[in-house]
Amino acid sequence: MKTLQKSGVRDYRHFAFAVISIAALLLPFIGNGAQLFLWETVLLQAVFALSVNLLVGHSGIATFGQAAFFGVGAYAVAAVSQLGFAVPMCLVAAMVLGAAASAIVAGIAARAEGFGVMMLTLAVSQGLFSIVNRSDFMGGANGTPVLLNHWVSTTSIWYWYTTLAISAVAAWLMWIVLHSPFGLSMRAIRDDPLRMVHFGVSVRLFRSLMFVIAGAFGALAGGLSACTSQAVDPTVFNWTVSGGALIMALVGGLYSAWGPVLGAGLIVLLNYYLSSLAPALWTFLLGIVVAFVVIGLPLGLVSAPQRLRALVEHFRRSA
Repeated sequence: MKTLQKSGVRDYRHFAFAVISIAALLLPFIGNGAQLFLWETVLLQAVFALSVNLLVGHSGIATFGQAAFFGVGAYAVAAVSQLGFAVPMCLVAAMVLGAAASAIVAGIAARAEGFGVMMLTLAVSQGLFSIVNRSDFMGGANGTPVLLNHWVSTTSIWYWYTTLAISAVAAWLMWIVLHSPFGLSMRAIRDDPLRMVHFGVSVRLFRSLMFVIAGAFGALAGGLSACTSQAVDPTVFNWTVSGGALIMALVGGLYSAWGPVLGAGLIVLLNYYLSSLAPALWTFLLGIVVAFVVIGLPLGLVSAPQRLRALVEHFRRSA
């Protein structure tokens, strides 16, 4: 029976993946420029939520400052684009600088535990926000434009396919990290770090490496955001950026490889449509929806099929 249930879950996932893939490929032909921009936002937020989940869900590292690396990636793209480089080089620079920045932060945060890591990373993020906001660096509080040199419009078909391909490759690489021996070791460290120390594993080193990997992909998401918006301002460093990604991961499923993608899609779409339908109440309504999802699906949206199957089985037995 358990084998049949697992097979059914795999079939459902394969079917859902096929449907989503086909819809993504056909979207430019059935949607307009505004809809493409909205779904491009979903893609880059999905990459960011996955990078946050590498730390919070799969490594047990309580971080609230991933916006620091998101912002570093965004400003790196802006700066490199203004030097005349093409978008691919800008995104590579974003990942390199994001990895370097996260390595510095990891060297400090690796010495703390739990709540201390959260406060340290939050301090770094808010510190960068204050510095950029109050200085003349890259336009200060007004921000700076991003120049898409030798590139197409962000509402064009080719930009959509490029963003889709980059996001898919990034998600696939993070999936490989999670299912590698390193990723399995990080889950073991999350569950019982003291035991892994007794096995001779350098917990600080492993956590620092995961911090760098997550920082690089978080910076990539920031770079994609800069390209899509064609402008950057200090708010990319704000704590609300980190908080939004954490909510996406929580709603989608913290311990799932793909749950944050579902969470990103739900939160971004709700932000857009609720703010349009109820401008004065949209944050309140969003909070209610998130609360219902978290209470009804403690393991996230990714557990909805199993939850529904369990409810159907329960009512069937009761009848």
